[in-house]
Amino acid sequence: MYRKGDKINISNYGPILLLSLFSKVFEEVVYSRLVGHLNINKILVEEHFGFRKNLATEEAIMSMVGGIFCDLENAFDSVL
Repeated sequence: MYRKGDKINISNYGPILLLSLFSKVFEEVVYSRLVGHLNINKILVEEHFGFRKNLATEEAIMSMVGGIFCDLENAFDSVL
């Protein structure tokens, strides 16, 4: 689908949505059931942040930084 600019330049075109409304609804139902199953049965580890509600990049970074500080403290404690 043409957006703007030079019609010869391919980067001025965007994708055409080929999914029907039914397939969008079906995808949402499957996604919500799958995520519910994974959460209820605790299949995903706590450190898995991708595609999960309320777990964004900031939480992943804070978890990593917290782990680094904890490891540094343990390293310094074992030296002293």
